[in-house]
Amino acid sequence: MCIAAVLLVGVMFAPPVFWDRLGTLWNNPDTPEYTGQFRSELEELAAEESTEGRLEILSRSIQYTIEHPIFGLGLGNFNLVSGAQHSQEPNAWMGTHNTFTQISSEAGLPALAFYLALLASAVRSMKHIRLIARQPRHRPELKLMASATLVSLLSFAFGACVAHLAYEYYYFYVVAIAVALRGVSRAPDSEIGARRQEGAKSLRVLAFAQ
Repeated sequence: MCIAAVLLVGVMFAPPVFWDRLGTLWNNPDTPEYTGQFRSELEELAAEESTEGRLEILSRSIQYTIEHPIFGLGLGNFNLVSGAQHSQEPNAWMGTHNTFTQISSEAGLPALAFYLALLASAVRSMKHIRLIARQPRHRPELKLMASATLVSLLSFAFGACVAHLAYEYYYFYVVAIAVALRGVSRAPDSEIGARRQEGAKSLRVLAFAQ
């Protein structure tokens, strides 16, 4: 509930430019709500070009996925192939602006399936940890960490729809944290306590050495 309240407050106080840029994902630049009186002609032109460019790149990445469904174009080769085939267009050398079509067009559909399976497994694990952490014998901090990791995974999934982040470290860091939390949730309390004591002892030794 707290997370939902924070998100609601953040959305309520978001600046107008946030809604303008977000509206380019689905609105037609000629509709009245899109071309309000507070937008300048330059902003309208930029938003229109941004919308058309993203749609063109998205369709191009889907086309390459259909043409090369198994192995794709090769990692990092979308902008190279796109630039070579559409050199006269302004968005020729741009990336896909979509992580999922970036993977499907550059590495193939099997790679996309593995990528999505990893994301779904991490989300499912965090939901499971949040459920079992409600029991009195479990530690409340485990539920908080699982909730934060779940929000991070879902936030990445949303951001991945408008940015090409397939080879960045953000996703893999969050998944690694999810794997660690899953291991902690399965470990008995006695083992965790022993590891805490070992960690505290190591920190005291390190502080004494310095």
